Amino acid sequence: MKIYGMIKRYPFLFIYLIFISGILFILRNGAKLEYEWLLILKDFEKSSEYRIYGVPSAFMPPFYPYFLLLCKKLFSFTSYWESLACVIQATIFFWSVSFFYQIFFRHQDTKKLVCLVAVVFFPPIFFAVCKISSFAFSLSIIVIFFAQIYQIFILAKRSNRQYIYLFLSIACGLYLRYEFILIVALTFLILVFLKKIKFHRILILIIGTWLLYLPWSIRNYEKIGIFSYSTSFNYNFAKGNSLSYNIFSYSNFPYAPKSKEILYNEVLYERFRSEKDIEKYLKQLNESFVKENPVYFIKLSIQKVGINLVQYFPDYNFLSNRFLAFSYSLMSLVLQFFFLFSIFRNVKSNRNYEISILSFGLYLFFLFFYSIAPLPRYFLFFFPIFILIIACFWFKDSAEKINTN
Repeated sequence: MKIYGMIKRYPFLFIYLIFISGILFILRNGAKLEYEWLLILKDFEKSSEYRIYGVPSAFMPPFYPYFLLLCKKLFSFTSYWESLACVIQATIFFWSVSFFYQIFFRHQDTKKLVCLVAVVFFPPIFFAVCKISSFAFSLSIIVIFFAQIYQIFILAKRSNRQYIYLFLSIACGLYLRYEFILIVALTFLILVFLKKIKFHRILILIIGTWLLYLPWSIRNYEKIGIFSYSTSFNYNFAKGNSLSYNIFSYSNFPYAPKSKEILYNEVLYERFRSEKDIEKYLKQLNESFVKENPVYFIKLSIQKVGINLVQYFPDYNFLSNRFLAFSYSLMSLVLQFFFLFSIFRNVKSNRNYEISILSFGLYLFFLFFYSIAPLPRYFLFFFPIFILIIACFWFKDSAEKINTN
């Protein structure tokens, strides 16, 4: 009875203990540095600065590489520092999602617990947060940003503390994922459409966002020769738009049609002296592809939107079994159907109108922007928001209470 009383009193802590126990079980053999993270940390050891393949880089956002570097230095006393990094990011992820649902379902403990469990124990998400990847932090930042936008501009709970939290979430998002600046811009545009923000506040937020990214842009100009926040857009565009592109595979790379050569990262960095030269080359490659293959480009773009919609990736890590790939695809389609149906009914009945419109805008962003080079993780970034909107409609009492908060 005493244990039951503790569980009833601290349900979120109890769920967290189950969650983190599962994480520790998966990490019992340790976590591995893979792909670009391994290369970046090796270069950190050699040059003490952010590089990849030995050259100054702006290809990957700096937040997660420096997080890994910090963990490596703090936990240098153990060979399991990668696992400890995964435990930290999993913990931040759990409490971020918990915070997200507590904001929306303040007095509805059952609803927020159900939503929390549905997200944190969803197998693709649960296993993804156990890996050395920026996925856990990306999802955490998106839900915190969405919650702050809701509190400040929809509930009109404006305070200096709320604005500080908002700017911190934007700053972390900008240095974590390059496309986050587009998510911020789209969110502000939707708020203008909903008449929830005034022009002078937009101006302040735009200037503030620009100032947050200015140091990184200056660093890129000094180190690489490009006054930009990213050197990855042309690479991702080339990866998703080539004559060798396979719509059913997540493992695609830029392709040079003249030499009939797949341009792996190591090939590009061996051939060119800097990321500035790589950017210039890939930009020319992309322009030539679109100019020489306009019909195929349009056809391929439509196919990729379709793949992004159905989420069918039969060769992806946790979906390598075709049955799993088909099941995941079917699940995602069912979820999207309920999500869109809930938005339609919410808007039609004028229940949670602002949240629904904002969520629909982010859904369109996922569907079309991430179709440049589709991957399953992009769908999962917005999974907590999908669950929220469905819960707002199907739990009618919760929806009414959100409106009256």
